Amino acid sequence: MKLVKTIGDEENAILLRVDSAAISPNKDIYIGDNGDYSIKKFDWNGKLIKKVGQRGQGPEDFGSFDSLNFFNNKIYIHDYGNSRIAVNDTDLKKFSYITTRMNRFYDVVIPINEKTFVGTYNNSRQKDKNSIQIINDKEELIKRFFNFSQLGKAKDYRKLPAKQSLISLYSLRKYIVINRKHKLLMVGFQFPNNPMKIWVYDYKGNLIRIISKKLNKEFSFAKHTRTRKIRPDKGDKFIEMNSLISYKDYVLSFISYREKIDRDVFKDKNVCLVFNIKGDYIGEFKVKDKLRYLNVTQDGYLISVNFDVRERDKVYIHKLNF
Repeated sequence: MKLVKTIGDEENAILLRVDSAAISPNKDIYIGDNGDYSIKKFDWNGKLIKKVGQRGQGPEDFGSFDSLNFFNNKIYIHDYGNSRIAVNDTDLKKFSYITTRMNRFYDVVIPINEKTFVGTYNNSRQKDKNSIQIINDKEELIKRFFNFSQLGKAKDYRKLPAKQSLISLYSLRKYIVINRKHKLLMVGFQFPNNPMKIWVYDYKGNLIRIISKKLNKEFSFAKHTRTRKIRPDKGDKFIEMNSLISYKDYVLSFISYREKIDRDVFKDKNVCLVFNIKGDYIGEFKVKDKLRYLNVTQDGYLISVNFDVRERDKVYIHKLNF
């Protein structure tokens, strides 16, 4: 994997707070910036071509950028703040909207096709603990799936003190990605157990298989995420999945083996685990930086953003060599 370019360096601080980005089929770069509520379009050389949006609820307004994906040369932006999916051509001239108020998505939303969408479900106040849903463009629910009960019983954070600072099992970041070649959906967790698991579904939400891999036995689930203390103790060793990507006939899980050395100081070993589409483990390769990979093109260009909140946001583009 080779670094090709970066956008948003110190000298030209264009980016404020990036949570979503994608590369179009013609190699323009689109970045959703929650710092000024705008979508920014760059050419392949990193030159800003167009900037659209501001905070609000009207046309060309955004409440947040939670995911950004392409399908059939159209861009789909999940705006959680306004409970809608914004749709536009690559020229960003005129937006249309699909509302999601009745069946509200939480984070990532991916178009399966132009009329069907899958994403993480905002179930925090619902009895339904299924955390992924598929809806159509009329906001009709097709299916909910991936029940947390399969992971074991979680404590009810509402009955615990200091609930505002508690990270429960139900609120951890989930990664959901799509493989269009094989028509599959894949789900993983930011803080996986050991063995690490990736759940594979078809487009209808039916479980096809579970990919499982035993990792370094010195590292385990991040137990501090189920307690009030939030932060790991000095010497704690745990696993963090930074990204989940599916590309051609492969599934890529970018993970960090993390050891707490001192206050806000970690020793990280970053690797990418590679599986084939059937779930067989192929191998791994080292990754220099801890990044969050947001999207991949059909020809293997990965777009990502840095994890460290203490650093200025940058967008990185790497090229896969397989």
